[in-house]
Amino acid sequence: MNTLYIRIFIILNLFFLHNYSLAEDHSNSDKIKYIILDFKNFESQTLDEIIKAINANIIFMRHEKAPGTGDPDNFSKFDCSTQRNLSQEGRQLSKQTGHLFKQSDLNFNKILSSEWCRSFDTAVLLDNIKVEKFSGLNTFYQGFVDKKETLLVLNNLIKNISLKQIYLMVTHQDIITAITGLPVGSGELILFNYPKGVLLPLTKEQMGKLAKSRT
Repeated sequence: MNTLYIRIFIILNLFFLHNYSLAEDHSNSDKIKYIILDFKNFESQTLDEIIKAINANIIFMRHEKAPGTGDPDNFSKFDCSTQRNLSQEGRQLSKQTGHLFKQSDLNFNKILSSEWCRSFDTAVLLDNIKVEKFSGLNTFYQGFVDKKETLLVLNNLIKNISLKQIYLMVTHQDIITAITGLPVGSGELILFNYPKGVLLPLTKEQMGKLAKSRT
C-alpha cells in the first residue's frame, strides 16, 4: 500500500471514531480522535516508511523484559539495586530493537526515558545513544509518584512536539495505556501522531517482520 492510499485510509477512519482525552485524570486535556490502525495495512512498508506515512511524531516503547511485577518496598529511583531490572534477555532484545532503528535510519530529536533503571537501560542499550530522563514517563503503578502530576507533565510535553519532530519515549505500560488507551507488551512500540490521534501498535512479531524487510 503506497503512502497516498495509507493517508486516504486514515482519513476514512475519522468517521468511525469517538472523542477521548489525551490522558486520563487530566481534566484540561483537549479532546482528540483516536485512530487505531492495523499493521496488516502496512506489511509491505519499512518502519521509516510507516512513520512517514502516518506522520508519527512520537514513538512509545515499553521497557524490555524485567522479570517480576512492580518494585520492592525499599525502592529508590536513585539506586538500581532496589528496583526490578532488565534480564539478560531483555538487554539483548533492547539491542535488537536498536538495530531495527539503525536499519531504518531514524533520527530522533529526543530520546526520553523514565527515571526507572529498566527504562533508562532499555533506551541506552538501543545503541548507546544519548538519553534524557524525564519524570513525565515515571510509572505510577505503585504510587511512588503522583499519577495526575506525572500525566500533566507528560501531556504538556506531548502538546508541544511538532509534526516536524520525532521523540522516542521509553516508559512503562501504565503510562502508555493512560495516553493511548492501548495495552503494550515488553519492548513493543506504539507509533503516535499527535494531534491527529493516529495510533499504530507494533508487536514483537511485527517488529521482527519490519527488521527482515530491511535485510
